[in-house]
Amino acid sequence: MGKVHAPLTPLTKVRRRCRRVLLCVLLSAAPAAAETAFVAEPAELFEAASALPPAIAQVSVAAKLNVQEHGAQSDKVVLSGWTRPGAERVLFAYPGKQILVARLSPEAAERLRLQESMTDPETGIAWNLMQIDGWIAADSLVPSLDPIWDAAWELFADRCTACHERRVPSNYTANQWRS
Repeated sequence: MGKVHAPLTPLTKVRRRCRRVLLCVLLSAAPAAAETAFVAEPAELFEAASALPPAIAQVSVAAKLNVQEHGAQSDKVVLSGWTRPGAERVLFAYPGKQILVARLSPEAAERLRLQESMTDPETGIAWNLMQIDGWIAADSLVPSLDPIWDAAWELFADRCTACHERRVPSNYTANQWRS
């Protein structure tokens, strides 16, 4: 036959409840893996969550960010991009591709952290993958590129025949496409 347990005292019940609550708090406070987010509209990156001017960077639509922390109105993020030596204020999505990620202030460019270096085999140009931390308005981020590309396609379909013949996007590289 199984053990017979004495009824729990009110103090024991409170202790057990406190342990459960404490465990939940500890688990929720554990650092989570960074989540990926994308900029849905042009946004400013700030040095602190208070978002006091001046901004340290102007971040482009569709820029990929790693969210490190959620704040009340802004999120702490890591912004990454490729630069050419001597031109660190402009971050691109890929080495050798004119896909703008962000423009940095001179002060922010000095805070960039080098992650990787490579030389483009086609051009011989050196590229550096750089990172910087900052805070960005939470409402300017989306978890997926889909709504951004849907809006871009709609804009392209509606407006890109007003001045010229519609171009077929797949016929151009990022460096060939010009406004």
